[in-house]
Amino acid sequence: MGLLAPSGLQLGHRFVLPDLIGLILRRNYGSTKLVSMTGYAGGPPWQRLAALMLSFGLVAGFFIILGAIQAFRRARWYFWFTLIGFVFTRPFLSGLAI
Repeated sequence: MGLLAPSGLQLGHRFVLPDLIGLILRRNYGSTKLVSMTGYAGGPPWQRLAALMLSFGLVAGFFIILGAIQAFRRARWYFWFTLIGFVFTRPFLSGLAI
């Protein structure tokens, strides 16, 4: 049932469907982490989110806030869609080191 994967990918081990599902679900190191080594994890999610916000700077931060206010006033569907998208994708990206 399993295929012999190329040596560069699985080092010659058999690769079967449960292995693929485990790889997709990141069972070896958690579903919210993008790397397996804790030294490269990037710290707690709130700290990475703060670093992301600070990386924009004052001018870009001002325009982001201004754009959010305008989107809320003119196109509420767009504002809520963007906010919900950001809230629901953030847990999946919590392992991202900034």
